[in-house]
Amino acid sequence: MNKALWVGGLFVVVGAGFGVGTVVTGKQVNLEYQRYVAAITANYTGVAKVTSSVDESLFSSANTLTLEFLDLSEPVVDWAGTNSISFDINYSHSFLASSSVTTIAEGGLLDKVKSYQVNTTKAPLVVNSNYSYNMLENTVTIKSALVSDAFIATEGPQEISIGSSRAELNLTKETLELDWAVMPSYIKDDSMRVDVAETRLKDQRSVIDGDILSAKFAERSSGQFLIESIKVSGVDTQTLIEKFVVDVGHEIKDERVLLDLEYQSASVKVEVGPKLYRFDKPQLQLAFDFDFNSVQNFVKKIQEMQQATGSINDPAQLLPLVSTITEKGVNFDIKRVSVAVDDAVLEGQASLKMAPFAIQEAMLDRQGLMNKVDLEAKLLAPKKFLQALPNYNPQQLQFVVGMGFLNDEGESYSFDLSVKKGVIKVNGNKIPGL
Repeated sequence: MNKALWVGGLFVVVGAGFGVGTVVTGKQVNLEYQRYVAAITANYTGVAKVTSSVDESLFSSANTLTLEFLDLSEPVVDWAGTNSISFDINYSHSFLASSSVTTIAEGGLLDKVKSYQVNTTKAPLVVNSNYSYNMLENTVTIKSALVSDAFIATEGPQEISIGSSRAELNLTKETLELDWAVMPSYIKDDSMRVDVAETRLKDQRSVIDGDILSAKFAERSSGQFLIESIKVSGVDTQTLIEKFVVDVGHEIKDERVLLDLEYQSASVKVEVGPKLYRFDKPQLQLAFDFDFNSVQNFVKKIQEMQQATGSINDPAQLLPLVSTITEKGVNFDIKRVSVAVDDAVLEGQASLKMAPFAIQEAMLDRQGLMNKVDLEAKLLAPKKFLQALPNYNPQQLQFVVGMGFLNDEGESYSFDLSVKKGVIKVNGNKIPGL
């Protein structure tokens, strides 16, 4: 065989393989885009009309995604000049891989956003995404990086500054991981200033079967919201919260939703005139336990009501929905509540188990509801801690001790509350008449 023909044939075969890989990737990414649009359409039903256009070729596609909001307030529409927002999503394909760039589409809204932008030489928002296609598993993995510029808005004496941000998003069919950081921001006027230091959001979610984008509930999730510091400065007072953290996570186990929620910070300092109050390591740990199917039905009904009416104005509408959850039993724990002044720590915990009950019936039968309550709560408050509080009055506390609502344990006061089978006890003593 002629060597030139052999080499030429090899290039034809390789080129054909590259083309096939590119076509496969383009089709797969297009399916992924359609899945993304379908998820947005489902989530925004009744809130916004979602439309999309696609202009495909072998090596690229130019897409436009538009959200036309149905019930925006007049001030928002007047400010934006429109009730719609459009994004340009431009794809380029290569062998078993693809990339895209997402920006706000040209138009009046983009011009409006840029009028608040700190650096108008660049796009206010850019999302760069890379797509990897696995032929064996027929899956797409997406890795995205979002970058937004800083913005400043001024109206009269009020000024708002939102720091630039950067986010990383990893997405597969079953998992979602997000890490988003926002640089320092502030809001101020003539009498007050609030400074928010770097803020970070981390979120991880997963489903065992199905699609993470369209799933109503992930089987497991964990997230953290962290603000390095929040400083509120007024005329005569100043409050500083350092390292404020919210951790939240859930899992579905034995047809129950187990939800954990924790608030904590390194310290809280309050200056009132010449006086300084400092509280260290305030912490609140909560745990909830609900029936999964009932919660899922509750969320579904809420979404249907919002889609039908745009909002829920009558809280009474929610009672039957909440009742479907309580009828399966509810557990709630305060695993820990604590805060320290120097080395004195106030701490407590509580555990509540509610047997199944209907809210409408409970409203008419208070004793019947109390019979379904199993509650244990404890609190320990060191006197050294209480003495550091403003307006501390030991005589008032001694009066409460005399009434039996507090135990004086020398260096601390303690409180113990229990409710079992309709009987309420405080510090081991039954409450008369209850």
